[in-house]
Amino acid sequence: MRARSTGRRWVAVGSTVVGTVALALSGWGPTAATSRGPSGHDVAGTRARTSPVTVVDPRCEPDVGSAQAAAGPDGRVHGFAAYVRGTCTDERMWYFEGRGSRWTQARSPYRGEVLAVADDGTGTWVLYLDTPSYDRVVLGRRLGRGRWARPQVLSRLVGSALGSGVQGADLVASHGRWWAVWAQGLPEPYASASSTMLFQAKTLGGVRRAHRITGAAAGQDEARPALALITGP
Repeated sequence: MRARSTGRRWVAVGSTVVGTVALALSGWGPTAATSRGPSGHDVAGTRARTSPVTVVDPRCEPDVGSAQAAAGPDGRVHGFAAYVRGTCTDERMWYFEGRGSRWTQARSPYRGEVLAVADDGTGTWVLYLDTPSYDRVVLGRRLGRGRWARPQVLSRLVGSALGSGVQGADLVASHGRWWAVWAQGLPEPYASASSTMLFQAKTLGGVRRAHRITGAAAGQDEARPALALITGP
């Protein structure tokens, strides 16, 4: 999973332990005034990596797990984690937020594979492939005071496209608007059963429904897109 930087306070990197128990995060945090550099001299302002902290413990043994997180303008990390099948009887996604050693969790109404997360201060957005058929790319959002937005279906996978699923996605948001990209299959005869093409949908910078945005040649795949939100002139 990823957790984006948030200025100078906290830069997090994380990992998902699937088939075990928990989602853990570690990060780079400020140290004391000085610390030892490689040469043994004191170096002011050096940061030390923090120890991993468990942020979600599903208390079950999943067959499949997924998680994504993003740093918000409040200096906290916000994310979603999903644990499916195995001994997990409640497959609703977990929402989590926090920083350092202080984290809170809550069940969301969403179910599926977590693809991407963004936080813009108005809420925490989640792009996911919903269950039980994993045939719809859906956008959800946690609002303030524990409220949840109604899930919005962006795209459907039909026919042979179900064989390739979604091969990577990303999401950015700003001032209550969002932009999502993902790689999904097209049904035959438009593409082979294993092909994936890039799609987008957005309200940021103008409203666009889901549509293909590139044109790969026959036999080529498009996968694992990434977005970066740039502010200013």
